[in-house]
Amino acid sequence: MKKRNEYRLDLLNWQQVRELVPDKIDTVILPLGTMEAHGATAIGTDSILAERISERMAEKMNVLVAPTLNYGITNSLLAYNGSTSLSNELYQDLIYEILEGLFRIGFDKIIIINGHGGQDEEVKEVVTEFSKDTEVKIILYHWWEYVAQIRNDVYGLESNLEGGHAGLEETAMMVALCPEGVQKHLYSEKLVYHPYPGVKVMPMPGTIFYSKELPPPDFDPERAGKFADAVVEHIISMSEDIISKWNI
Repeated sequence: MKKRNEYRLDLLNWQQVRELVPDKIDTVILPLGTMEAHGATAIGTDSILAERISERMAEKMNVLVAPTLNYGITNSLLAYNGSTSLSNELYQDLIYEILEGLFRIGFDKIIIINGHGGQDEEVKEVVTEFSKDTEVKIILYHWWEYVAQIRNDVYGLESNLEGGHAGLEETAMMVALCPEGVQKHLYSEKLVYHPYPGVKVMPMPGTIFYSKELPPPDFDPERAGKFADAVVEHIISMSEDIISKWNI
């Protein structure tokens, strides 16, 4: 298994970067998150998961991992302690300039792992604009959008619904990838809100929300490990397929 100082861009010396990029490594992963309340897990859950997924990918792929952007756009949970937010304009400008910096280093392929649904549209807009401006090849993942079948297989469910916020999927990923960021004793059903279809609520009346059709968060480490491993492998598989087709 690779050591973190072999794939973390911020742990490399500038001379190592010069030797590696782009001659030996031309792809970088950029993790995105935010600071936001998450039921019984850390306020940095979105950033932590994006980073841990990226590092797991880098252990098996010929890529480097750029420093995580821990601040993002938080709206519906901004009222809860510890949550922070950037303005949409500042955030998009920041993402664009980070991408520009990575391109300048020598990367012509960028994989973005976004851990926060509240900024997915803003990130999509920047990715489209930057790719047009530079012809850099970009893959953007909102990791929770691809895991329903994996979740169903691991937890014995039958549903195509996404897992919501701080629910089964995010909690399981934290249990597996960052157990020190999980506070099971702070979990309570009182934290759960089941959104009403078509109803906008500000702020959300709960820091955990998901459809009534789905079960509550699960803290079992064995199931969480199977789920996280399968999620990471799925993202790696998609990435390798896309990059291989780019390289034809």
